Amino acid sequence: MDRSTFSTRHIPAYAAAALALTLGCWRDHAIESRRTVDDLGTYLPSSALFTLRVAGDEPSFRFGPPYGMALGGDWEGWGADTVGFYVPKTSQFFLQTENAGGYTRIAFGFGPPNAGFLPIAGDWDGDGRDSVGLYDPFTSTFHLRNSNTTGGDDQTFQFGTYKPNQVPVAGKWSGGTRDGVGLYDKDTATFALRISEEPGAAPLTFVFGPPRSFPIPGDWDGDGIDTVGVFDRANGRFLLRNSNAPGPPDQVIEFGGVPNLPMKGRWKR
Repeated sequence: MDRSTFSTRHIPAYAAAALALTLGCWRDHAIESRRTVDDLGTYLPSSALFTLRVAGDEPSFRFGPPYGMALGGDWEGWGADTVGFYVPKTSQFFLQTENAGGYTRIAFGFGPPNAGFLPIAGDWDGDGRDSVGLYDPFTSTFHLRNSNTTGGDDQTFQFGTYKPNQVPVAGKWSGGTRDGVGLYDKDTATFALRISEEPGAAPLTFVFGPPRSFPIPGDWDGDGIDTVGVFDRANGRFLLRNSNAPGPPDQVIEFGGVPNLPMKGRWKR
């Protein structure tokens, strides 16, 4: 048989259907993997409402109980991000594999309950999958896990010093496959990024955006490097910078506002 004339009429109907489904899945994943720029999103804590900004659309859905601590990541390694949330009281993570409400696909405990830790997500080991972490603001210690399962720390280290309104951030500051961590001081609008993992290495420190904003780093120009951004919640504006350096925003996007919180990701559609 000439390969150029091969079609699904030459195989049974059930096999043709399976082949079409398989090829469709690979096509969808290939499309996701070609997307290189992060999209924006918001989370409304009072109603657990996620609104994602992607491809000219703004789908919304509710997931989890009110006042969870939202996060997003590529939990499965397919090149597309989905949402999740963290419950501080029980120190449990609940992660979705589709951007929709309903049954939680991944749920596990990590870290001590009710300890005041803040959640974070990133690819800590370069395996192509994002996993969770916790930041202890009182000791300025990061506790990172390389899989989304119950267990102990895979990485533990201190970075920075205690400041009352400091929150953790994560990103591929130098490109590559692994995410690094950083800190954002809301009082002074100062970012401190852990560019090098060498002991005693100085962080990259600079001011960007107005004080009391919410940090939201991401790859805003598709160059493979994550750079800073902030959400000016009072004015409903995302201020995004294409380099990790002080200066004016390269993009200003009006989206969301009080009382929403910012999110970013290459959202799975």
